[in-house]
Amino acid sequence: MKSGGAPGPQSALPVGSTLFTMTVTNLVSSTDAEIARLLEARNLLAADVSTSTSKAATKKTTGKRVMSAAGRKRIADAQRKRWAKQKKAKK
Repeated sequence: MKSGGAPGPQSALPVGSTLFTMTVTNLVSSTDAEIARLLEARNLLAADVSTSTSKAATKKTTGKRVMSAAGRKRIADAQRKRWAKQKKAKK
């Protein structure tokens, strides 16, 4: 006699039973259908990952930004003008 554990399939139906065979066949076919569905979903996800990484890999990266001397002068002059305005407002 078995002690503990889950009862085996023989306790519910005899192995040679037509109902048992149909149940197992249905179980196997539904499991195969589920596996096929999951594989399709996995392939779709893997395709999304590969296309998104290939787009990112081909994107041109910009290097260090270079500013002209004239641009730096305009920014410096504008900042000096703001400082002068603040200093004048304090007096």
